[in-house]
Amino acid sequence: IRERPEISRIYWLDTRRGVVATQSARGYQIDNDPAVVVEQLSNSLPREGTDSAPESAFRSARQSRDAVYSAAFTDNAQMTMVQVHLPLMVRNVFLGMLVAEYP
Repeated sequence: IRERPEISRIYWLDTRRGVVATQSARGYQIDNDPAVVVEQLSNSLPREGTDSAPESAFRSARQSRDAVYSAAFTDNAQMTMVQVHLPLMVRNVFLGMLVAEYP
């Protein structure tokens, strides 16, 4: 994040979209409590069964096994955001997703 100041937050998601870890660019704070992240940043997280921009990008990146940009969406702070979803793969096995968020 320090090398890319345009990124506001990075998420590491597991295969079921659960938050493993996240880091905010604001003060380079590491958010270690996934429950708090889910509560405070719910609009930024993919949710299975929805048509949200984060969910569509998550599904597309998982299926294509390539980086996918989300459509613009409004986060919980009413800011317009875009995400890039990078699938984490080992020997053709999907292990989760790295998501970078941009304002």
